[in-house]
Formats: sequence, structure tokens, C-alpha cells
Amino acid sequence: MDVGDNYVESCDRQLAPHYVWRDNLLAGLRGVLSGEAASYAIDFECDTTSLPGWYQLQCSGITAEVRENQQATSAVLAAAVVTQFDITTRKNNEAELRRRALTDLLTGQLNRAGLVTALATSPPAVTSSVVHIDLDTFKQINDSYGHSVGDELLVTVAIRLSECVGDAGLVCRLSGDGFVVYLPDRAPAEVVEFTEGMLAAVAGTVQLAGGAIEVTVSATAGVAHSTTSEGIETLLRDADSAMYRAKKLGRGRIEVYTPELHERSRRRLDVEMGLRRALNDHEFVLHYQPVVDLRTGATVAQEALVRWQTAEGLAFPAEFLDVAESSGLIRPLGRWVLRAAIREAARWRDAGHDWVLHVNLSAAQLTDDEVVGTLTEALAAHDLAGDRVCLEVTETELLPTIDGASAVLEQLRATGAGLALDDFGVGYFSLSHLIDLPVSMLKIDRAFVQGMETRSHVAIVSALTTLSAQLDLEVVAEGLETREQIDQVVSLGCVLGQGYLLGRPAPEAFAGHL
Repeated sequence: MDVGDNYVESCDRQLAPHYVWRDNLLAGLRGVLSGEAASYAIDFECDTTSLPGWYQLQCSGITAEVRENQQATSAVLAAAVVTQFDITTRKNNEAELRRRALTDLLTGQLNRAGLVTALATSPPAVTSSVVHIDLDTFKQINDSYGHSVGDELLVTVAIRLSECVGDAGLVCRLSGDGFVVYLPDRAPAEVVEFTEGMLAAVAGTVQLAGGAIEVTVSATAGVAHSTTSEGIETLLRDADSAMYRAKKLGRGRIEVYTPELHERSRRRLDVEMGLRRALNDHEFVLHYQPVVDLRTGATVAQEALVRWQTAEGLAFPAEFLDVAESSGLIRPLGRWVLRAAIREAARWRDAGHDWVLHVNLSAAQLTDDEVVGTLTEALAAHDLAGDRVCLEVTETELLPTIDGASAVLEQLRATGAGLALDDFGVGYFSLSHLIDLPVSMLKIDRAFVQGMETRSHVAIVSALTTLSAQLDLEVVAEGLETREQIDQVVSLGCVLGQGYLLGRPAPEAFAGHL
């Protein structure tokens, strides 16, 4: 084995200054040359300036049979073949694939897998905090100005967050407009204070498309904190629950996770799973509440109200609509309501009732490309005129989506359908929108109607009634529960009303009564 030893010593002298993998490489060569192993292969990186890159060295032993006597032979190492391959391109491709797998390609930040991998390979922290940050109006901006502008906004937000966080933690883009910031070894109060700084850094005016578009951005955050060995997935889940709770309470807020939030999140998940099943199993039904002409007592319209027939009984919208909104199920549910209600309206017509059908639309439906097609197809299927339908949207639902929804509203009105602003007066709706949007009716919120024992509420109802008349809009007083309220709104000029005194919602449409 003198030749083998000389070869290894020669390799040792050549490799010593250059290769990080020197010890493993020489050990493998010695194993083959000594006959302990049949072959050996290793990938190693060369850091010489003359020949940098990645290489693979393969060493295989060649044996020969030697006859020891007439009866026995033995195999001995006769030679060793050493082959070296340049695998730099392959290694670079593998590194790029790893980078793409762990990085959000739009913003350059970590993605979810990248965050999990980074934490798995980092020393464990004494405490861990996760902040889930979600932009408040991203969908409206994206729908109004297009995906390229939306992408530019996401990149800008990622840069602001990265500059704010620096070396204090890790920034990750989960998906859509959701970002996560991981902060190790910070007290809960510190994390909340740090989160306030991040939201301040994100919020404000952003110039996009070379300055041609200016948008105002705000964000909402949920914080989860742990001093135990809880995994990152648990913290991500908890921060997500806190963020959705903050969204529900209002924009630009910070909500800290509590165990009660987890239980609420679990219930929401149960509701979402139930909604998906209910859509497939046809568990939704419609109830109808009349709209009455307060002068004559004649019923002029019926409002369709969705109910969920569960195993435990009838569930009302307040129990499931917010989950339907956040999960995206509101769109297929809304399409079902529109089709089912129009089918029922056609039955009324055939029975001789001249009632207009009122159907509620959600904010999500106002940006749904299918809602106009659903309406026109349902009208055509039942040979129902468009003016026999009035679509209702609440003032608070319409306001955040007004830029993206205006085109859809125009298309809906082009079918002949009316458009009513529901619960009017409780939001921040600009009166100029009444001129700009194709509104045909105002429904005065029940809070003003039921509060007419005060002069201020009477003044508001009077002003809205007068404004509607001047703009040639129909007006409906909601929440009528006493004869005195009816007399009062009629004296103020409001001739249409709706409320429990006139008729509660019921499975079958009926004529209201004074």
C-alpha cells in the first residue's frame, strides 16, 4: 500500500490550503485505498481563486483475484480510480430552488416555510412573540387599481416593516396582504409597544405607479406571546385569531391573544365548516318581511332574509354572516339567496301579488364579477322584470368598497333593479355619494326611528325624508314598532315603513298590516 499512502499524502498537501471538506475527503480516500470500502463519493466546495466552485469526487477500488494455492484465491486491491466532476451548476440550481421555496418572490421576505426553517435552525429563544399584521383596505386598492399597483404596495409595506424590524426579528409575508413578524426575547409590553411602532411605520400615504396613484394605508395587528416551548405554528394560529378579533373591533387596532380568543376561533371554525356543509346540503331558507305603504296599508315589497336551518334550530344572520364574509362563503351564499328569492318573486307574480323583492347584498358581492350575471340569468329564467327587484346594501358595507363597487352598482342598475341604502344615517357616508351613485331608495336606520321621543332624532328623520324627496329617492322608515312611530314618520313625509308592528319575518311572504 506504499503507492496508496503516497497518493493520500500527495492529496493532503494539495488539499490542505483549499478545501473545507479536507478531513472527510482524505478519510474516504484512505478507506478505499486500504480496502475497507469499495467506493466513496463526496461533494465539496473549493474556495481557490483559480478554480472556485463545487465538485464531486468519486473513488472506486479495483480488485484482482490472487491464487494463494491450488485450492484458494483471494481478492486484493489492485488499483483505485479517482474521478472529479464539476457540479457547480447543479449546486447553484439547488441553492436557487431552496431560496425560492423559502422566500416570498414578490417582496423578497421569508415565506411561511422560510420562517419555520429559520426558527428550526436558530438557537431557542427564552420567549417568543409573533405579530400578525394585515392591511385594512388592500382588497379595495387591489380591485380599484389592479394587481400591479397592489403588488407595488405590498413591496412598499415589506420594505417599511423590514426597516422597522431590522435585526430585532424576522419579517415574513404569509399570503395576500398578511405579514408576520417574529420577535424573540421580548416582554409582552415591549412587543405591544414595538407593534405600535410597526403599524405607525406602515400607515400613511403611499405613492404608487410612479406617483400617479396615491393611497392611504393602515393596518391591524394581532399579537401572540409564549414563554413555553410552543411551536411556531401555534403562535401563528394564536396571532391570527387575535388579528381577526382586532379587525372585528375596528381598523388600525392591536389585539393580544388570550385563551378565550382560541375558543372563539374554534367556534368560528366550527361555524365555517357548518356553512360549507349547509351550502351542499341545502340547509338555508328564506324568510320574508313586508314593506308597507303607511298611508294605505298596502304591502308594496317583501325583503328576503336568509336563515340557516341547523340541527339545533333556526340560526339568524348575526350568528353566521360574519364568518361567511371572512371565509369567502358569502359569495356562493349570496348567489343562492338571489336565485331563490327571484324564483319566489316569480311565484308571487303568478299568484297576482304586485310586490317588489328586496334582496340584501354584502360588500364581497359588490366586487364579485358573477353577481351581475347571476341577477340577469335569474331574471331571465323566471321572466321577471328587473324593476321588480331592489338590491339593498348597508351604508357601512358600501363605504369601504365604494371605488371598486361603483361600476358593479351601475351594471346592476342597468338591469332595471333598484338600489337601496340600508341602515342609512349611522355611518360616515358622504352625501355627495347620493348624487354620484345610482341610488333609488334610502332606508332610515331603526335607531333614529325608535329614538323619535327626542327632538334630535325627529330632526334627523325629517331631514333625511326631505333630502330623499329633493333627490327623488324613495324612503323607508325601519324598525316601526308602535302606532305613534307610524303616525310621526308619516307626518314627516315618510310614506313607506317596515317593522315588527307591520309584520315579522316569516317563511311565507304575507301582506303586512297597520
